Amino acid sequence: MLKSIQGLFLLLLSTAILAKPVLAEEQKTSRVNTEHQTLKLYKGYFPYQACLLVTINQVVRKPDRVLLLKATVEDVYLGSYKKGSQLAVSLYYDDEGPNSFSFLSARKNARQIIAFNHWTKDSDYLQKLIKVSKNPIRDLWIPYAGKDFQSTDIGQIKALTKNAPTEPAQKRAAFQRFLETKWTTNRINDFCRPETRRTYGEATWHAANYKNDWHVSPMHADKKAELGGKTVDWQASVDNNTPTQYNITVSSPSTGWDLEHTNPSLEVWTDENFLIHRVGYSINQAAWAHWILNHELHPSSTEYRHLILDRSKETVVKDKTGNVTSYQCRLSDGRTLTAILTKDKLQSIEKILINGKLDSGWTDMYKNNLSNLAKCNEH
Repeated sequence: MLKSIQGLFLLLLSTAILAKPVLAEEQKTSRVNTEHQTLKLYKGYFPYQACLLVTINQVVRKPDRVLLLKATVEDVYLGSYKKGSQLAVSLYYDDEGPNSFSFLSARKNARQIIAFNHWTKDSDYLQKLIKVSKNPIRDLWIPYAGKDFQSTDIGQIKALTKNAPTEPAQKRAAFQRFLETKWTTNRINDFCRPETRRTYGEATWHAANYKNDWHVSPMHADKKAELGGKTVDWQASVDNNTPTQYNITVSSPSTGWDLEHTNPSLEVWTDENFLIHRVGYSINQAAWAHWILNHELHPSSTEYRHLILDRSKETVVKDKTGNVTSYQCRLSDGRTLTAILTKDKLQSIEKILINGKLDSGWTDMYKNNLSNLAKCNEH
């Protein structure tokens, strides 16, 4: 029975991945604080087809989580737009953050730098956007969302867009350099722990589904010794020669890992961002293995999976000396989960609190993770 359920889940998930783009609200990578965020040019990599300075005139919320954004183009750094022209685009919005209705509408009549990709691949999601605007966009990026940008910011944006390559081979090479900068061999080795490995019945995300996408390519091919024999591969969904989402997988002779599946960005991924991603992912994997083994016999005990899957507001907590002591997130029911980390170099999860109180259910669920993963893989 377990095999049949896993097989059905794998089939349904794989079908959904092929048909459905990854929207911003579905991603589980750590949020990046843009208030004083440093941008970095990864030797020519720029993952957007347009970059503009605009004055936001109107933001209208439409059905199906769609926004209509109207603005006046003040300057053009990248893309086929004209100064002084009127911009009217449709996009899917987030519940919070720079891509939310509340954030954008609060900046009515204000200037803002924005970058985005055009959405051209046909899908049901595209049709919903076209009903609102003939210019549907995706991957809206607001680099200086948390502060009033200055002339130095504009200079940085101009440098980023000016040096961005245009030839397909150069773009692909620049993108791989970005991935290898973000995912160093040290981070890959740190992530690839027993508690984060892929479980039996779990589908691997595949970003490359179309002919013109960037299909499987090796990462750190010249650093096999540093990776302890592990093989790292990436692939990306590409639209108009620009990557719009990607996934990275790691394999060894005995098991495999999915490092991430998300949209490209330019914010520097700090060690704290990586830690948030690793810890949140490990709790998610524990909840997933617990669900596989218990959802038939003890359905009431499998809520962990749903609560952690839709987590938000991921962050780290530090002590007075600046050392990270714990990971925090908001569960889908509004409660706060805190994972206390060990003080050693591994920074593993020691115990889990819910709303500040030790929760034996969550803690035991996580402590049983390795045993549960082994039982899942036995089948």
